[in-house]
Amino acid sequence: MRLSIMLFFLLAAAPVWSQNASLYGYGVHSCDDLVASARQWESNDKEDAGALAHVQLREWMSGFISGLSLALGSDVTRGAGVEGMMRQVVKQCTEHRQSDVFTATMGLIKKRGGLE
Repeated sequence: MRLSIMLFFLLAAAPVWSQNASLYGYGVHSCDDLVASARQWESNDKEDAGALAHVQLREWMSGFISGLSLALGSDVTRGAGVEGMMRQVVKQCTEHRQSDVFTATMGLIKKRGGLE
């Protein structure tokens, strides 16, 4: 019940957040950027920009899902964890290249039922 009330207030305030809030970190990157860096990471050339982007995504994802999970009082990844979410966000971005990393991540969390 408490989670439902908190979620109601979060959703009710969403338009205010979108107008006044700023997004920081890897979440502002485009899905095209993410897909390109994922391909570099998978090519096993761990010393290039793809490796750095992979680490940046992991750190951003860790902070984002940790903060959201703590705020909501439940695991928003539904057991996928950071690495699982990263793989799924890359897949989501591959299918929706015009999006950004934040939107892809939130879409996946909603799809997995992490905001119920």
